Amino acid sequence: MLHSNSIGFQTFSYARHLCNSCTRILGLESTPKIIQYNDEEVMLEIIPIGIDVDSLLARKLLPDVKEKEESILRLYKGKKIIFGKDKLDIVNGILQKLNAFEQFLNFYPEWRDKVVLIQVVIPGNSNQPKLESKVSEKITSINSKYGSLEFSPVHFYRSFLEQDLYIALMKIADLGLITVVRDGMNTSSLEYIVCQEKNKNPLILSEFTGTAGSISGAIQINPWNTDDVAHQIKNCLVMDEYEKANRHSTMYNFVRSHNSEFWANSFINAINTNCATQSERHSIPLLDTITISESYKNSKKRLILLDYDGTLVPITNIPANAIPSSKTIESLTLLCEDPKNAVWVISGRDSEFLNKHLGSIKGLGLSAEHGGFVRHPYRDWESLVDQLDLSWKTQIKNIFDFFTERTSGSFVEEKVAAITWHYRNANQDYAMFQCNQCHSHLESAIASNLPVEILVGKKCLEVRPKEVNKGEIVSRLLESSSNVGLDFLFVAGDDRTDEDMFITARNYVNSIIKEESDENPLKLNNKLPKSSSDDNNASKEILISNPNLSKQSLDFESEICQLKHLDCFTVIVGNRNKKSNAFWNVPTTYNITDLIQALSKND
Repeated sequence: MLHSNSIGFQTFSYARHLCNSCTRILGLESTPKIIQYNDEEVMLEIIPIGIDVDSLLARKLLPDVKEKEESILRLYKGKKIIFGKDKLDIVNGILQKLNAFEQFLNFYPEWRDKVVLIQVVIPGNSNQPKLESKVSEKITSINSKYGSLEFSPVHFYRSFLEQDLYIALMKIADLGLITVVRDGMNTSSLEYIVCQEKNKNPLILSEFTGTAGSISGAIQINPWNTDDVAHQIKNCLVMDEYEKANRHSTMYNFVRSHNSEFWANSFINAINTNCATQSERHSIPLLDTITISESYKNSKKRLILLDYDGTLVPITNIPANAIPSSKTIESLTLLCEDPKNAVWVISGRDSEFLNKHLGSIKGLGLSAEHGGFVRHPYRDWESLVDQLDLSWKTQIKNIFDFFTERTSGSFVEEKVAAITWHYRNANQDYAMFQCNQCHSHLESAIASNLPVEILVGKKCLEVRPKEVNKGEIVSRLLESSSNVGLDFLFVAGDDRTDEDMFITARNYVNSIIKEESDENPLKLNNKLPKSSSDDNNASKEILISNPNLSKQSLDFESEICQLKHLDCFTVIVGNRNKKSNAFWNVPTTYNITDLIQALSKND
């Protein structure tokens, strides 16, 4: 499955189960829409199934259907009809339906001779004699207790119905009742809604069907709550015409617009889009040191943004040992001495660590805890999280402590605005398994209820406030008045936390292009290659945003950026085949050290 471009599910819960399995068992990173596998993205699509509405509308007008309607109405004259059709499977909730109907007759004796449940059962996927026996016993019990010689409240049909009779029953029913306990897209509910185009009678629908999330006009129930279902049956039978019409209108409009053709086209379009996107994805090009050196030399106002771990210094088993080399310190010092440069180190480390190892460099800006704390050059530290509610940290620490006790070699690092679980020194196979378990628990039980973001780093798992990320601090720096006239932007990082910086830088470049396009459309049009589409803004957006630019695209990007005299270099450190929003790649931290040393001596 994971070698597919797209995987389609009828319901969101099915997709969620696959994500959990991939996270817990395979240790893969996933989101509700994407599973990361072998540096590729497997897209998850929620594609329900619909029905052929036009065909059903035409069929229900046939004379044979009309004849059967009249016959059924004569047979059940003066009675309210509740209709259900299900397979004889344990998950289809036939017993739950019968229990609820029995309770309804018990709660409301005035309805005992005024309502009939017509239950059609078609053979299931396997023989289930025990279930069939229980269903038969329950029907016999209800009919003997609440029926008479002249009338039985439950009419049970154990066979396939011919299509005309099935449509006729759905047209004249006063209530549709579906009580499945586990199901995908229940097409019977959709067919009932279409057949009720004229009468607009209500539908009771189990919350465990795949259609429950889409059909908002239905009365949703938990089939295991027998008393509630019984009360809802009564409420639907006495529902006024205005409410019936409103509920049916909502349901019918959805079913009409989201028919089988709509969902088929949606899935095909999703597959085509995903395949096209993935076919365009190539290795991120290695950074052209000659190009960046020339750009640096010719620029007059520069902003240089650097991650710490994995970028300026290699990842180490003991985080406290990840200290910058003398070469790195010297290069950063030289960069900061150049008045044309604004140099920042933006890290997930706390302010104390950054102060200790980089605080002596004059003119260097520092950002700790992913932007939660900043120290502008020649100023004191400033907190950006004072107004945030950090009470969630206690709950997260308890969870991390639980996994630390069970994972030898792991430890918890508590910062002011974030908390991290490290497992670099643990047995990697077992630690990865524990990390997946912890991550899955946090995503399912914590992330949706607290204002936090969960990040999977290199041999660590971090929880931080949603409002705090590296992209926010980069945005602040780019919008700062001190960076007006910026003509050189360099951003380097190595992991998922740095993608926020790359995205912010890309969006900043795109905003400049759009601004220049609006101000000088003729100038920009003259620079566009002949092969570009008529939608110039769209063309520029694609070229600038694509991290895997061809040489022609790079030349074009350079020309576009020069409209505002800005050269932007976003660099991911490490594997060049992994997906990133960066334009360029360097293999190791040593390449970054060599680069900043070369730039510091290049002016």
